[in-house]
Amino acid sequence: MSRFDLRALFDLVVPLECAACRHPGTRWCTRCDRALRRLARPARVEVPVGVSTWRTLPVWAWGAYAAPLDSVVTAWKDDGRRDLSRLLAPLLAQSIHRATDGSGDRPTSGSAPGARPWLLVPVPSSRASVRRRGDAPLMGLLAQALTEPAPATTGALRLVPALTHQRVVVDQSRLGTERRRENLSGAMGVGARWLGCVEGRRCVVVDDVVTTGATLSEAARALLEAGASDVEAAVIAATPRRFGPGSGRPPP
Repeated sequence: MSRFDLRALFDLVVPLECAACRHPGTRWCTRCDRALRRLARPARVEVPVGVSTWRTLPVWAWGAYAAPLDSVVTAWKDDGRRDLSRLLAPLLAQSIHRATDGSGDRPTSGSAPGARPWLLVPVPSSRASVRRRGDAPLMGLLAQALTEPAPATTGALRLVPALTHQRVVVDQSRLGTERRRENLSGAMGVGARWLGCVEGRRCVVVDDVVTTGATLSEAARALLEAGASDVEAAVIAATPRRFGPGSGRPPP
């Protein structure tokens, strides 16, 4: 059987449709792609780190978490549409590059000769979510994002899965802001094998979306307590509430 025949058979069994609007015959339609590009709104938002409200975590987002991007992320993460990584990886890469190239108020030495690589640290998936999805989709997406072309000002990057869950947490999707923080407080830590790697290093916590900021806040706390010298965060998108007055601003 030829490759063409196999593809046709696969499309019969698993109908091909747009991840957002369900238009048949394409994995991602032109109309939804135009709508996605309109969501591009690079911004830096901030969330408190742990309970220390005096310290905040800069979070760099490609754009707003709204239709059709929300449908794409859901399909990629929960519906097994890992093929959509090709669409999402460039968006995540742009946020990572902004977090590491010295844009904003705190210039970095990311591109200086001899500078040590930034550590890209993905938010860990819970065991329950790995069982449900069959894998940890963020790891694959982040690996693909690292293959995207980077500006000359971006420093060297190294993927380090240093964070782990130290205890069981419940599903966050139905929890409000305070419940999310309570659920995650003290839940993450740096694995023993990575402690020496993280100490004294600059880290970028990576996730797909920032909503309340509780997950990124806990991840940053764990890295800082393990000795990281600086922590920033990069996501594909921020929920619209994060773009309210005083909550975010476009980078220079």
